[in-house]
Amino acid sequence: MTSALLIGLILAAPSPLKVKVDGDGYLRFVRDGRIVYAKETQLQVARGVLVGTQGVALLPQISVPSNVADLSVSLDGFISGKSGAKVIDLGRLVIALFKPGTALSPKEGYLIATDRANLTNPGEGLAGVIRSEFGGAPLEQPTTPAASTKPHTGKPEIKIRALSEVAGPTVTLGEVAEISASAEDRTKLEAIVLGDAPVAGIPRPLVQSRLLFLIQQAGFKSKDIEISIPLEAKIALKIQKVTATQFIAAAKDAVAQQLGVNLPLTCSQSISDFNAPVGELKLEAGQATKNQAGFTVLVSILVDGRRLNSRLVALNLDSASIVAIKSGDPVRIHLKSAGASIEVTGKARTSGFLGQQITVVSSTGSVHLATVVSAGEVEVKL
Repeated sequence: MTSALLIGLILAAPSPLKVKVDGDGYLRFVRDGRIVYAKETQLQVARGVLVGTQGVALLPQISVPSNVADLSVSLDGFISGKSGAKVIDLGRLVIALFKPGTALSPKEGYLIATDRANLTNPGEGLAGVIRSEFGGAPLEQPTTPAASTKPHTGKPEIKIRALSEVAGPTVTLGEVAEISASAEDRTKLEAIVLGDAPVAGIPRPLVQSRLLFLIQQAGFKSKDIEISIPLEAKIALKIQKVTATQFIAAAKDAVAQQLGVNLPLTCSQSISDFNAPVGELKLEAGQATKNQAGFTVLVSILVDGRRLNSRLVALNLDSASIVAIKSGDPVRIHLKSAGASIEVTGKARTSGFLGQQITVVSSTGSVHLATVVSAGEVEVKL
């Protein structure tokens, strides 16, 4: 869709905005870790992000800064906001398209699909556009030029974009071109599959000879079609970037959950970002492995439940800034029971950091499970 077809639909926070997909596509959300779908919903801001009906998170997530007073949604899904006189781009809605015959079952106000969807943008191919209502009354839609409302006559016209971003896993002609043709021919042309989507971060050239071959295979004659294609036309996969900061944070969380305490950990290694395809992103950290310097954690990248890649994150432990007790160290043991406290001496049998539990043996020979409370001190609750 060209910019001439965009329309800003104003969402005055915190009032909800009713949006609907006018076409074959569905909006995507995530609820309890599962992707769900809806033809229409009420978009509103909650916890700094856009959510749908019942507070279910929009997918992909679109953050809305607290200083943004108004939001606008265009026909082809672009969302922007105003902060004073400045317009801020916030993100874009993604549309799910299903193969014919895919079962969609209603559940708690949303739809559950039996098959995985193909992702695309509003306004592309058969996805449809975003219609909206505000304050209970439909907002005025853009006036379409009279010429475009007439049935197309003459040869089908195909105009290839210089750069087309697709969501995969396959690419259709409707995703990379503006097509003017009769309704029947346009449907057939838009559905022509050009091949698999390119690798994330590596645009692929669109070769005219290959395009003509596929159009002929679909039953069209090249002499009966007008095609306009830029010399360097390319197809790129829509991506979401996974940064080094995200990998490090996932690794630190894994160590904290495994040990039950937050340690002062740093990462001095160089970790490269990863370009992942659009979808539900999850970073899954494995078991943290202890070494002399600190810990290593393997962090895997999953999109829509499929494992794509991983990063091995090395975390260094700043031992000078933490309280730790080593096995064999002498300790003061505070035995506490019903408000009374007795201090005895003893030794540590195992090692631990501040807040962790270790095993100690008192000078009388009794063995206890104790919590490290400071350097050389532990606490036992009887």
